[in-house]
Amino acid sequence: MTGSEPSEKQMLQRHKFRVGLDFMKMVKQAFEVGHIGVRFTRTTVYSETFGHVLNDVIVGEYPNFRIDHSKVEISKGPLLRLHDLKWASTAEGKIKVSWSNDRNLFNSDDTDQVIVLLMDKERELVWLYGAVQRKDLMMELSLTSSSDRKNLIAWAFVYNEESRRCSDSEFLSEITEEVVE
Repeated sequence: MTGSEPSEKQMLQRHKFRVGLDFMKMVKQAFEVGHIGVRFTRTTVYSETFGHVLNDVIVGEYPNFRIDHSKVEISKGPLLRLHDLKWASTAEGKIKVSWSNDRNLFNSDDTDQVIVLLMDKERELVWLYGAVQRKDLMMELSLTSSSDRKNLIAWAFVYNEESRRCSDSEFLSEITEEVVE
């Protein structure tokens, strides 16, 4: 029995899966942290987030599928998101991420850890940062000298280790060219 050639619909689905799997490989660890307090009744975090990528994040027509980074939900949760979130290059060649500390009694704390997922979309490199707290109001990120800041995109969210809860992630568009002191 000889195998038949895959149909156009099968080729489309395989290509879409490949685009999704390639993206998931890069951000899997961030998805796991970002969905730590979320309970899925019949599936895993990986399966649930992969379904989100396939159904909501991959855009375009076959064979020109691409990831719409603005639709990616790196994290989901009840904690208060960061407000007035901004980022820019510093004079020292680092990336500065800043926010305001608009918090409330019920779903945020000064000690919530701020996590930033930074991606060089051209070279498909990912960095995960998380060494500051909500009350710090800013974070500086160091990159390799070979990273082109024009290709960077990021998401930020907060995580509370004690309660094992996160905020919804927030997409930061491509970095601005301005230099901040």
